[in-house]
Amino acid sequence: MKKINWFLLALFCLYACNSAKDASSSEEATTSVFTITGESQGAYEGPVYLQLYSDNGYETIDSSLVQEGKYSFTGTLETPQRYYLRFQDKEKLVAFFLDASEVQVYSHIDSLDDAVITGSASQDQYLAFEKELAGFDDIRTPLMKAYQAANEAGDKPQVEAIVAKFDSIREVETAFIKDYIHTNNESVVAAYLAYRHLSFDSDTEALGSLIDDLSADLDATPYVKSLKERLATLERVAIGQPATDFSLEDPDGNAIALSSLKGKYVLIDFWASWCGPCRRENPNVVALYNELHEKGFEILGVSFDSKHDKWVEAIADDNLTWPHVSDLKGWQSAAGKLYGVRSIPHTILLDPEGIIIAKDLRGDELRNKLEEVLSAG
Repeated sequence: MKKINWFLLALFCLYACNSAKDASSSEEATTSVFTITGESQGAYEGPVYLQLYSDNGYETIDSSLVQEGKYSFTGTLETPQRYYLRFQDKEKLVAFFLDASEVQVYSHIDSLDDAVITGSASQDQYLAFEKELAGFDDIRTPLMKAYQAANEAGDKPQVEAIVAKFDSIREVETAFIKDYIHTNNESVVAAYLAYRHLSFDSDTEALGSLIDDLSADLDATPYVKSLKERLATLERVAIGQPATDFSLEDPDGNAIALSSLKGKYVLIDFWASWCGPCRRENPNVVALYNELHEKGFEILGVSFDSKHDKWVEAIADDNLTWPHVSDLKGWQSAAGKLYGVRSIPHTILLDPEGIIIAKDLRGDELRNKLEEVLSAG
């Protein structure tokens, strides 16, 4: 088995994103042109779509037609970034970094995950990184089997020991990714990795440091733009900040504004009927609510559901008697975006003035905090 320390060796594969484009210069303009030539094996003739992905989902940029196993795209790039090829009625996509070059894509319609991409320096760099990162999965795989066995056997000490190992591996993995980004901080791949691996779990200080470490030449990439938007959101919803108001409808279609609950300690509880950890935590929250509601504690449940019946059924099944709202947009929830929620369950505790005083409290931590503030009041 490879040793974890091996993964902390810096990679010295550099790819610099060139350069500012001048529309008045034909020589510089041609540097942004790309071509994609594709060969698709297997029984498929039909459309193939060139797409980009953002927080709002996949957006089709162009389309082509697969004829006799061949297709092509030509276009221009503002900046290299990760693109996707989607074949009609196929769940899998071909993902790759596209830069200003001549790219070849070789794939089989029944195994799109195994597509081979050549001609893109950014893609070559990304694949080299992924090869190194895969070593962490080699370590985690046997640990996962051991965790499942210990969990089934009810061996709690062993489960806790394995979880601690997972946490340790994740720390080393994160350090490896940060080191890679620092070493290759002029590469669009580094910007993408910062967004993909580190933006969701980073606090404002860590995220600000991450952005500062990336070259200013990458500011135009969607990844740095997203990192900066994420930082702005985290700063706005940080502890000590006034809660941003929002209004959504309850299961009966009545609008409830967060601000209408001022005067009490309010827990904004982001959850969903399909979220296992949320449902497992609900009995603890119900017990707290029943005990402390009359003392000035309120909850506003904000669901990431997309189906009204599933949402209402879960509220009834779990005996969640506090106010609930949702726009039934799943992960596109307006309130979720407003508060930068990337995983659930996620909680935000407000004081009676609507100031954020704690985040992500559950179980005993939530009880202790509520007892502390309610007794002080």
